[in-house]
Amino acid sequence: MRTRQLQSARLLFSALFLTFAFAMPASSQTFIYQFSGIAGSPLDHMIFDSKGNLYGTSLGGAVFKLTPQSGGTWIETNIANLDAAHFSYSIGGVTMDSKGNLFGTSVYGGTRMLGSVYELLPKASGGWTFKTLHAFGAGTDGQNPNVAPVLDSSGNLYGVTLNGGANKLGTVYRLTPQSNGSWSEKVIHSFGSGTDGQYPYASLTFDSSGNLYGTTDAGGAYGGGIVYELTPKSNGSYSEKILYNFGSGSDGGTPYSNVIFDSSGNLYGTTAGGGAYGFGTAFKLTKNSSGAWSETILHSFGNGTDGIEPITGLIFDRSGNLWGTTFVGGAISCSGDSYAGNVFELTPTSSSWTENVFANFCSDTGPGGAEGLVFDKSGNLFGLTFAGGNYGGGAAFEIIP
Repeated sequence: MRTRQLQSARLLFSALFLTFAFAMPASSQTFIYQFSGIAGSPLDHMIFDSKGNLYGTSLGGAVFKLTPQSGGTWIETNIANLDAAHFSYSIGGVTMDSKGNLFGTSVYGGTRMLGSVYELLPKASGGWTFKTLHAFGAGTDGQNPNVAPVLDSSGNLYGVTLNGGANKLGTVYRLTPQSNGSWSEKVIHSFGSGTDGQYPYASLTFDSSGNLYGTTDAGGAYGGGIVYELTPKSNGSYSEKILYNFGSGSDGGTPYSNVIFDSSGNLYGTTAGGGAYGFGTAFKLTKNSSGAWSETILHSFGNGTDGIEPITGLIFDRSGNLWGTTFVGGAISCSGDSYAGNVFELTPTSSSWTENVFANFCSDTGPGGAEGLVFDKSGNLFGLTFAGGNYGGGAAFEIIP
């Protein structure tokens, strides 16, 4: 099992400098940009703005923008270099509000070097203004936020820290904008008490009632992590409910990814471990009339040339199919301990789900270590690879299903 190795790779930031070649099983797969320098080794997922530009973050310390050009090419701009002044390591992507401002986190930034939340505001004359909204690490505050926060309808930010809190096993926090331009932070849950989860690695998801949902990659009744719900109470606090405990058998374990809803209120996500072959799962949680949630395994990874260890979440297409990536494994044989991975689609049938692999990567011969996915307005799929490519820094790719 390499899930802890994956976490080390993403938090301790091992460098890969690899040569280029790639497998392209269908003409619909294109590498739209090859990364190098400070924008190299992009992590997590990208987002679109209203003009069709893509934004993301990299291990090298950049917040980058990819702009489409006529003829199908793309150009890259570093809109922020999170250097020593901001202490780099913004690895969890960014969130955009309705004004075009970007929000992200640095794992080790801030005045105490234990992480920060930042905002990037576009200037009318061009360029961006960097602003630190909160520096973590004071008292029982959280430490080491590694994913971008999410916004509610009132403009508050919600996110997780991997460490810190009352039990030093992670937190969920809220940042509220103040009239003077500052932001106030409140820890709304500290993990690690009793059989609670530990180390929340994934971003949060809202339901229509304002409840928050997420996962932890450890802890719970069986030690394999949990899916949790946080419900706001009238006094401003939140109550936690554990929806599912992983690790009781072949049900999956160590979820690094967020969860998403379908139109019926079911939850979907991935685990990096467990399942029938021990290399991860895609799962569905269904709520019954009594309020309990039951799990269905949609796919167990690691059978033959299937990819292994999905560490990012799932997304739905317009037809109700699920799409995701695996970080390693796949049909291409990689030498040594190189990252590989693939892009997969899960299609529902009357009684099960069928997996389709759309792309295979291998970082010792080309881009590899597939990260999160996003659809454009036309239904085309865009994503990132962590390593490889012409310059060793990974790539951005497009798939036309």
